[in-house]
Amino acid sequence: LERLADAHHRAQDGGAGVYGVLFVDLDDFKPINDVFGHETGDIALETVAQRLARFEDLPITVARFGGDEFGVLIEDASGADAIIELAEQIASVLGRPMLLAGERMTLTASIGVALADEQCAPADLLRNADLAMYAAKRDNKGGYALYEAEMHARASKRLQLRSQLEVALERSEFELHFQPLVELEDQ
Repeated sequence: LERLADAHHRAQDGGAGVYGVLFVDLDDFKPINDVFGHETGDIALETVAQRLARFEDLPITVARFGGDEFGVLIEDASGADAIIELAEQIASVLGRPMLLAGERMTLTASIGVALADEQCAPADLLRNADLAMYAAKRDNKGGYALYEAEMHARASKRLQLRSQLEVALERSEFELHFQPLVELEDQ
C-alpha cells in the first residue's frame, strides 16, 4: 500500500510512467483446502508466489492480501497495453499445472486490471481492480477484465437494490400473486 501511494505521488509530480494494479484471485481454490487440507493449500499458494516472483525483472510489487488473493502493482509501464500484457502473462503462468499432494492440478486465476489516472486515489485503484476481478471471475474465469466505470455503477446499484429489498421485506411490502399457466389445447 505504501508503494502504491508512492507511485501515485510520483505520477502526480510527473516523475513516473503509467502504473496500474492487478488483483489476482485463484479460481476454485477452496476445494484444495477442503479435500487435501490447508498444508497443501499453503503449498499451492507458495507455488503461486514463486510463479509471480518470476516477473521480478519488471518494475512490480507483489503482495498477498489474504486467502488466495494477490495484488500486483506495476510501475513505470510503457502504457496500458504493457499492463494488460502482464495480466495475460500472469494468467498464463498461473494456469500451468502444478503437483499438489502427489496429483497434477491446474489452478487458474481471475485477474482484475485497473489503470491509474490523476483523479484515482490509491484506495480507489485497488477497489477498481477488485471490481474488475469479480467481472473476470464471472465472465472470463482464468483470464482478466479491465476496469470500466460502469462496473462501479453496477455494484452501487446492486447494493442499493439489496438494501431496498431488505427494507421492503422488513415492512412486509411484498404481495404474492399466482397466475397459473395452462394450454387451452389441454383443457
